[in-house]
Amino acid sequence: PPTIEIRAADTITACFNDKMLRLPEVVLDPPDPRARWIFPGRQELIFGTSFRGDSLRYETLNLGVYKIYLQLSNGCRDSLYIKVVGHPQGRVITTNPTCAGKADGKATVILNSNVSLPYSFDPPFEFLWSDKNRFNRDSIRQDLQDTTSLRSPGRRYTVTIRSKYGCTTSLEFLIKQPDPIPAETTTYTLCNKSHFTLSAKGGNSWRWLHDNSTTKEKVIKKEDGIRYYQVLVQGQTGCESLQTFDVRYISISHLDRIDSLVQCKATLVATTDRYPEPRIYEIPPLVKYSWNHEPNNNTPTTVVKRPGTYTFRITFTILPDSNICFAEERFLVKGPAENTKVYIPSAFTPNEDNRNEKWWIFANDVTWHRILIFNRWGEEIFRSEQEGPPRENVSAWDGTANGNPVPEGVYVYVFEYKDNYCNIQQRVGTITVLR
Repeated sequence: PPTIEIRAADTITACFNDKMLRLPEVVLDPPDPRARWIFPGRQELIFGTSFRGDSLRYETLNLGVYKIYLQLSNGCRDSLYIKVVGHPQGRVITTNPTCAGKADGKATVILNSNVSLPYSFDPPFEFLWSDKNRFNRDSIRQDLQDTTSLRSPGRRYTVTIRSKYGCTTSLEFLIKQPDPIPAETTTYTLCNKSHFTLSAKGGNSWRWLHDNSTTKEKVIKKEDGIRYYQVLVQGQTGCESLQTFDVRYISISHLDRIDSLVQCKATLVATTDRYPEPRIYEIPPLVKYSWNHEPNNNTPTTVVKRPGTYTFRITFTILPDSNICFAEERFLVKGPAENTKVYIPSAFTPNEDNRNEKWWIFANDVTWHRILIFNRWGEEIFRSEQEGPPRENVSAWDGTANGNPVPEGVYVYVFEYKDNYCNIQQRVGTITVLR
């Protein structure tokens, strides 16, 4: 009679929902091309005569044990059991690292024992954590949990659980990185300030090392004579960091200068070499110029025409902390010593007796003038225009018009001049010519 040799244990296992079952290798003597597997209650599955570990694709099988037959063409048969088992199920409990950068975080996977999923929790189990590159044979456990230490907080991990039947489940979890407490040195460059407030970064408790105070903010004074302030910052889990503040004070003196109007104007040239001293900055500061009367003048030079106080400001932006410093230079611009005084004679006698032969105007602090004389018909008969005040030899009228003596009578004059502030003034009056 023919013989049947099924090269497998009496029972093979399949994982729930895998939908693929690898059948064992079968040896038939003699070969029987009509041999077939019979799955009771399901469609008969016919395979070739080799029976060399064919894979059987099936619809989802419920959990449990099934009996299948290998039947020959003459009716002889042999049986085999299929056990459909569930995948392991569980949850991960995480313990985050105590401090940022520490590798003391942990994760524990706990399997859920569920009687409704037979064969799912038969030990032993293998556990593979995502920071390991293979199934950890050391994590073959008889109980339903495993714990590992995680060295790279702040990322997602996966633990894969494999049962003794080869069924696997993967669980993803997150190990959170605690917020770091900065441990750094901050530099402040303070200009023209005697008080400043330092503020620690992060944490929930603080201790300033220079006076053991326990506030987050600390008001410091220039007269403290301290350059480096340090604060020990502690977080909720007890982690500590040391923060340092490098405080540099700069004093920039202001300048006061006196200037005067000359010829109706004063050219003010400010001193630009006013960088903060000592030169302790690592990056040259950003420099901006401005005048109080000319906000858009970004040069150290200005021209003014009125007396008063003019302020030039240099603004320094100290890098990299962007603190603002400034230096001012004040110009007190004075006007002329006295106002312009004008005296205009009302008559003269050009009769060649060497007395009052010419008419001119007396004026001081005049930078420019013009004299016009008109006869009764409005005709211009004399003109004099000069820089500076009127002078007898260039600005005087001798009582003639076109070289001829004018008759006695009344004539009109117009006197225009620039006063000591360069404002144009005008006076109009009459002159009487007597012979």
